[in-house]
Amino acid sequence: MPSTALVWIRNDLRVRDHAPLRYAADRFDQVVPVYCFDPRHVGTTMFDLPKMSAIRARFLRESVEDLRASLRDLGSDLVVRRGRPETVLPKLVRTAEAEEVVMFQEIGTEERQVEDAVKDALKGTDATPGFFWGKTLYHIDDIPFEGPDDVPDVYT
Repeated sequence: MPSTALVWIRNDLRVRDHAPLRYAADRFDQVVPVYCFDPRHVGTTMFDLPKMSAIRARFLRESVEDLRASLRDLGSDLVVRRGRPETVLPKLVRTAEAEEVVMFQEIGTEERQVEDAVKDALKGTDATPGFFWGKTLYHIDDIPFEGPDDVPDVYT
């Protein structure tokens, strides 16, 4: 039976330089890229401000369409679902019989809460979550300092 991984694509709507996609392609027979339109991304903030304007929503939709086209050019596709990832991903894991769900790790509070919910939801499946760092100009492992006390006071 072929091995399968889901790649949960979130804020990194690209094919080039995408560590979770590369990891999955190198290690699994089948790779299923997934994007979830999470209903929590619309609505309002705690200050009653809109989380997403109509312009941003259109940009996001167009970006997801472009990502799907890029994946199709490579002989793959993008599974697009509407719903909370902690509900959508376990269903897809069961359908695809996936062994792992890989994604970029986010740094925002709300995003981390969703990650935690996904991790909890995956406990009811045979898949394990895998996280990759990709939110800084330099990879966190490439920074030549051990901790905050090692960071120089002046950069020149």
